[in-house]
Amino acid sequence: MTDEQREELRRNIASGKFESWLVGRARIVLDEKTTEGYTRWKGNLIARHLGVKVGQVWCVMRRNGIDLQRRRSWCVSLDPEFVAKAVDIVGLYLLNQLSTSVR
Repeated sequence: MTDEQREELRRNIASGKFESWLVGRARIVLDEKTTEGYTRWKGNLIARHLGVKVGQVWCVMRRNGIDLQRRRSWCVSLDPEFVAKAVDIVGLYLLNQLSTSVR
C-alpha cells in the first residue's frame, strides 16, 4: 500500500465513507491478477492488499452482496478458426437433437 493510498484510507474512515471506499476498491482488486501463488482472491488477500482488517472486508462484502465464490470470468478465444469450430460443435449437437426427436 502506498502512502497516497494510506492517506486516502484515513480520509475515508474519518469522513464515514469507509464502506463505499472499500466496496469500490474491492471491486477493482477483484479484476486484477492475484498475488503470487494464488489462483483467486480471498478475503485475507484483499485485506492485506488494501491495508485493512480481514473482518472489515468480510463484513462490508457481505452487506453489499459481493461473493468471491460466485465471481464469473470470461475467456475470449484467440483462435482464428474459433467460429468455424463452434459452428461444427453446435451443428453436431443440433443434429443429435433432431435425430433423437424424429423417432
